Amino acid sequence: MSMSTFMLATLTAACSLTEQGLMFPVAVWVIMLVASLAVDMGTTGFNTYFDFIKGSDQKRTNYEKDKVLVHNGVSPSMAFFTSVILFLTAIVLGIVIACLSGWAVVAAGAVSMLVGFLYSAGPRPISHTPFGEIFSGGFLGAVFFGITVYVLTGLYSVEFLLISIPISLMIAGILIVNNNCDLENDRASGRRTLTILLGLKGGRVLLWTEYAAAIVLQMIMQYKIKIVPKGFFPVTALTAGFIIYRFIRMERHGYSSATKGRSMKGILSIFSAGVIILIFPWMLRLVEILI
Repeated sequence: MSMSTFMLATLTAACSLTEQGLMFPVAVWVIMLVASLAVDMGTTGFNTYFDFIKGSDQKRTNYEKDKVLVHNGVSPSMAFFTSVILFLTAIVLGIVIACLSGWAVVAAGAVSMLVGFLYSAGPRPISHTPFGEIFSGGFLGAVFFGITVYVLTGLYSVEFLLISIPISLMIAGILIVNNNCDLENDRASGRRTLTILLGLKGGRVLLWTEYAAAIVLQMIMQYKIKIVPKGFFPVTALTAGFIIYRFIRMERHGYSSATKGRSMKGILSIFSAGVIILIFPWMLRLVEILI
């Protein structure tokens, strides 16, 4: 998810810099890429660790093969300390980035890492509350996009914030599917996710609404307010059709712990298709500028 945001921010920054006749900071970009991967993997590790020790992930209720602590006998302490090392690596690289690009990103990066840790840690993790989708979509989408664009260009604006909203909504949709499938297990473990508050029907409606809003907003930014380059409309139409098709298939097999694997594969394919709609116009624009 975060790498999709990183790609979108990279293309946006590259277009902005190239149009101004400025060089793209390749060295800073590489360091940013490694730091982002470290934070992403560290956050996933902490989430896996705390879900396991808190009893949210159990072999009798969890069917996800990638839950290595549940199904593969990996030591919880190994997951925890690996995540700590990844976060420490990100901190060191963050200091390097700050030295190269300015110290304004340090506070934003520190808050993002803290949120990544508290998402699954503490007596009341963010993922156990109705705000999980907001924090996951907001930080993996808009905040991360803003940090990346600022590091690469030294600039930020309201336009950049608007550009990041569709991918934020799409990322939040992934968590909604996860929570839709985990509804019964989450309720039994005392979680108060948005799906529990809205009910499964409400969660499904919210999922459709978020993706529809993301695509509509993208079209408005392309063809109405024109802060996003125009893409190749047939590609957008075909991709949107694929998204609708995958949504219908997900609705047919339903949302439960037993179908979670299929549902997550479905939403990830939908998310990937959505990312194509978001980044393709910037790719075309960059090629146009370079040619």
